Amino acid sequence: MIYTDVVKDKILMFLQQLFAQEHLYGNSEDESMRNEFRWHLDDNQTKIMIMDTNTENLEAVEKRPALIITRSPIQWQKLAIDQRFRYDWQKDISSYSDLLSSSLRVNCFSRNGLEAEFLATIVFQCVQFFAKDLKQMDEIFDITSVQIGEEAIVLSDSQIELSVVPVIIGVYLNNTWKVSSEGTIVNSFGLTLNYGSKLQDGRSSGKYETDP
Repeated sequence: MIYTDVVKDKILMFLQQLFAQEHLYGNSEDESMRNEFRWHLDDNQTKIMIMDTNTENLEAVEKRPALIITRSPIQWQKLAIDQRFRYDWQKDISSYSDLLSSSLRVNCFSRNGLEAEFLATIVFQCVQFFAKDLKQMDEIFDITSVQIGEEAIVLSDSQIELSVVPVIIGVYLNNTWKVSSEGTIVNSFGLTLNYGSKLQDGRSSGKYETDP
């Protein structure tokens, strides 16, 4: 499992599906409460950019609001001794399990501070409202916390001031693996070492060999 990509992809997909709705907030029967930040796969049609940090483009944020996702370090929790929970004596297979903790930061960008706060509030509430659905995804074990950070001012590529309000989502990821003693036993091996020294006339030298 590629932890660095999986958890971001899950939250990214959730936010895109969330903001793709025509009625995201307010009364769905009230035409004045239509979603003004409706996301569309086509960059020319979307009203909001939702992407990860690897595609961050503050020049695009100058024209429309954006949600840009970043991730904090991931670490093992080591909840059990040796992390092993099962051992098959007949097959000599050990089964292990542990939780990994991390957090995601959804950075809500806008040229308007109140708009950035509004977007952060939507993300903050909806992650909590749909936490049970998010936990049903295979890789996400639990949503541990959801927080709204303080507004900050950043400069875009064109030196335009943008407001950014972060939403921090704490997550636990579940991981299991097995280790077996089955395999080929190596009795001996041969080793060749080359080092890159060169003589003045251009000839290479330096080679050591060991016999198996």
